[in-house]
Amino acid sequence: MNIKDIISALESIKRREIADNTKNRKLFTNPPECVGAKVIDAAIEKLQKLALFEDAEEQGRLVVLPCKAGDVLYIPNVNTIIERKVHHVWIDEYGIKIYFSHTVSINNNDIGKTVFLTRAEAETALAERSNRK
Repeated sequence: MNIKDIISALESIKRREIADNTKNRKLFTNPPECVGAKVIDAAIEKLQKLALFEDAEEQGRLVVLPCKAGDVLYIPNVNTIIERKVHHVWIDEYGIKIYFSHTVSINNNDIGKTVFLTRAEAETALAERSNRK
């Protein structure tokens, strides 16, 4: 079952519940008792947004960035950790590049190998390098 099927099922449940409850005017027809309809509407709205992302992913148009401008990345270097603030992220036909300035950049593939998202990961990598020597 995909997201669009779930949305369709929720819309069907809502219609059925409204019809069933119209006689006694409880769940869906009178505020504040219409909580059920509001919950279903909110779920449908969120699922429709999620469906857009699912469609984009299936079409190869969804990119999840490892970081954003302003984030700090950590680079193990000799016996210290260098912190670099991300200036901007660039996507082109060659992949994702993360820039620390207008001219200094890394490839997305470097994340988790030579550049890390957390200080703890960088410290672990630095310790492993020291142990190999």
